[in-house]
Amino acid sequence: MLPPRSSARPTGRTRSTSRAAGTALEPGGDLEAAAGAALFARWVSEARLLNSADYAARAAADPRYAAGATARCRARSGAT
Repeated sequence: MLPPRSSARPTGRTRSTSRAAGTALEPGGDLEAAAGAALFARWVSEARLLNSADYAARAAADPRYAAGATARCRARSGAT
């Protein structure tokens, strides 16, 4: 679940930055160049944070990571 949206604009974001970023989303656009390195880094960081819940849910549902699939002991090599 996403947190409620704030009506306040995030620090560092201006109308011209928003307009340039919107243009950069068109095919062939460069969002990092339009927004600037610092703002782009903050966007990427926030996107990673927001995606973490989805990544965790997918991993929890994947049978490869279930306890039954990972609980087996490995056979010892050279054992008699």
